[in-house]
Amino acid sequence: MTIVGLLGTIHNEEIRNRVNCTLNLYKDIIIEFNPEIICGEVHPQSWMKYQNDKSLRGYWGEPASEYWDLISPLCEQHNIEFVPIDWFELDVWNNSI
Repeated sequence: MTIVGLLGTIHNEEIRNRVNCTLNLYKDIIIEFNPEIICGEVHPQSWMKYQNDKSLRGYWGEPASEYWDLISPLCEQHNIEFVPIDWFELDVWNNSI
């Protein structure tokens, strides 16, 4: 049997702090759950670029900071596989900004 956990996040740091839903809380929850894999709202091409250069944090203005500030380092520290699962058509995205 496979156990799946779903953790929603608040993307705005100011709101996270105001409602006491900090990155440290997310970190504690993830560590307690002890996942083998984390799937996240990150475009695969953004993830590839980030893997090659850690200073490239979403070159289309996505994803939210918790991926770069918490989830990616946590995956590296705890040997958790990260799978980027966000998808959008780049031509549509580029035309909308």
